[in-house]
Amino acid sequence: MQTSGMRVLGNGAIVAHLDGAQLTWCVGPEFTMPTALSARYGLPGGGPLTSSSTRAPRSMEWTSTLTDGPRQLGAVHDTVTPSSPCYVADVELTEPVELRFEFPHADRVVPEQTAGGVSVLARIDRFGPVFVYPAGAEAFAGVHVSGTAPIELRHDGGSVTLALAPGSYTWQLLLGRRLSQVLAPLPESARSAGARATAHYRRTVATVLPGGERLDALLRDHGVDCPPPGEQLIDASAYLITAQQSAEGAVIAGPEFPLAYLRDSYGVSRALLDLGLHDRAARLARFRVAKWQRFGDLANAESIGHDRIRHRHENDDAEAPGYAMLQVLDALAPESVDGLGDLLDWCWRAQVASLRDGVVPFNGDETYVAGGFLDRSFLRYGSFESTLVMIRSGERYAEFLTPRDPRRAAAVREVVQQTMSVFAERFGGPAGWLTAARVGGAVEERHGVCEACHDYPTWLVRNSGGRFVCVRCRDADLPPAAWHEVSVPTAQLLPALLPGPPVPHQTLIDAARVAAGVLLDPGARSNGHDVGMCLMALPAGDPHVPGLLRQAVERFDRDAGWPERFRGDQPDGSRRRPWETALNLLALRTLADRHERTRT
Repeated sequence: MQTSGMRVLGNGAIVAHLDGAQLTWCVGPEFTMPTALSARYGLPGGGPLTSSSTRAPRSMEWTSTLTDGPRQLGAVHDTVTPSSPCYVADVELTEPVELRFEFPHADRVVPEQTAGGVSVLARIDRFGPVFVYPAGAEAFAGVHVSGTAPIELRHDGGSVTLALAPGSYTWQLLLGRRLSQVLAPLPESARSAGARATAHYRRTVATVLPGGERLDALLRDHGVDCPPPGEQLIDASAYLITAQQSAEGAVIAGPEFPLAYLRDSYGVSRALLDLGLHDRAARLARFRVAKWQRFGDLANAESIGHDRIRHRHENDDAEAPGYAMLQVLDALAPESVDGLGDLLDWCWRAQVASLRDGVVPFNGDETYVAGGFLDRSFLRYGSFESTLVMIRSGERYAEFLTPRDPRRAAAVREVVQQTMSVFAERFGGPAGWLTAARVGGAVEERHGVCEACHDYPTWLVRNSGGRFVCVRCRDADLPPAAWHEVSVPTAQLLPALLPGPPVPHQTLIDAARVAAGVLLDPGARSNGHDVGMCLMALPAGDPHVPGLLRQAVERFDRDAGWPERFRGDQPDGSRRRPWETALNLLALRTLADRHERTRT
């Protein structure tokens, strides 16, 4: 098990990412916004110090130590107040320390000495960047610091530095859409707020979570040395996911991508349901339903807390609507789904319209394209995963329709059967399943990423070589798009999550064994969730299982879960990821349940 020091605090109204005691990113109550600020502790004069953090089991309270080599400088106890966009920290110092606030996206920073300490008000620029978009609205941050000793204040443009003498301090960060919401601190210390936040977490999350005994037995019986207790792994993963869920139900993908992605939401929903957090899974589904009701369609990813950003990619209708169907049908009660026939119909028709020569193309933000495993030219071809999602969502839709509209159900089943019938033909290769299938025809324009300069998002046109380029790159010297068969072993594992025909169970096992050989290579580059998908696909007694279990546990970060990708054993890409953490936890719990059945 790794311990990077990366951690999360969140309550539905605010999300804060920290490295030890250092606050690195924070948004709320709208999650799709530029970070309000960073806050870093340092030595007098600006030198770095070291911090490490621990979280009490099943709680919302963290304690961090501040050190300079062997010298203890103090401690920080922090949390978020229940249901309010407020981070609060109690600081106990035995040595002088500086606390530096940076406001990288503020167009106004106004610090002032107050009777009780220091207050800093900041306005976040409405044109501040959110991924590749402007925020579109201003927001406000208020920092309020009080203590038992005088505080020296220094202001330099977008930064404010406080010199803190030995003593006790409390500081709060409030976020809001209006200035009036951040003018004054709440009557809270970190300890009082933490006690209330912990009580709420235990009541709504921790008490629902399953125990870890089966996971303990699975790891012990497979020879995994010194694993974290199963209960700790389950709680840490559930905490990471729920801390990044907004009040309206959406879950962010990460600080680099503070949006609600459709595919990611499906994986998180599956884990929430498995953990018994049904209300949170339902809220996540209702977030997507509400977006469709407002716009009449679904984007690849949606903004959280507002509707100003809709993140669109190439082929948005190819895969995402199928995941939306599965999520709604899984997570919502039947009486709720009864009123969503129009949504399900739109999702189905969008997928049918995207069919090319009987298969569904890649989504432009799909894992293997966006992650660089496949060239963007493959977006014109059929996708193994996208086509399987259409088949599974069509089966579920037909089941939903049967008692309501038998004729429509039969029509849906006919399309599903037709798609199944060509699946093996199009994706079957000489040495196993292919990741992509060649299709005829091509569109002349699309919206997405330029294949020459990678500008995004913009409208693109197809050049004479079949590449899609932006207005600046129409004459760029690019090799022509050329078809070649490709098989990414881990891309064949989706049937582990969505089992059934047309992929025979033994074929899935064979693909998983090939993928396991790749994943167990110490230098392999892989997605963060690949090990979980592989474990779900393999039978309990497969010789690869012990090594994969060991890899999954060793790569788990105690406070940050699993990351977006790995290069060998080193985390790569975005961290503190709900999607990868959700799928790997789901896989471990699925294997633990299977293992328990074999033991009894």
